[in-house]
Amino acid sequence: MIDIEAEHVDAFQGAARTQGLPDTPMARSGGGGLHVYVEPLGLGTRRLMLGGVHVGELKGSGGVVVPPSATTGHYEWFRAPSEVGIAGAPRWLRALVGGSRPVEQRPVGRLSPSRAVALVAGLYRVVAEAAEGERNGLLFWAACRVADHGVDRAAATDILLSAALRAGLPEREARATIASGLAR
Repeated sequence: MIDIEAEHVDAFQGAARTQGLPDTPMARSGGGGLHVYVEPLGLGTRRLMLGGVHVGELKGSGGVVVPPSATTGHYEWFRAPSEVGIAGAPRWLRALVGGSRPVEQRPVGRLSPSRAVALVAGLYRVVAEAAEGERNGLLFWAACRVADHGVDRAAATDILLSAALRAGLPEREARATIASGLAR
């Protein structure tokens, strides 16, 4: 996923208009930035440099927040995964990563109880509202976020299972997906 910081969205969009951007999911982040979802490049998390300026990051490890989550603000889809598949990154976009150094990853760790509740509530919404074809992937992603943040696994499992059942996943399949994400 390409994460462009809010103050650099205009410059990035200018480059995208000139060079072309694939038909791929895109979202506005809670802070007004831009998320462009592309196929993994296998590079880990890297800085993106545009004209010698650090404009954002390629998120290749760790988690990302997706709509309809809310952190510093509400995340909104411009182009949802239910509307278009994830495309490969064009050469010019891959070049923004070229030669950049990896971003140091902060250990995630435990959240305060109120932040844990907010996280799990957001994950519930994402899973419960997932479209067919996206449900398992989003459920796995949600379970990984629970594991990353040290949220109580038993409580989170119950909540994620409830969301998965609401989304229409069979219970056995949902339990296996959650267990797999928590074990990651």
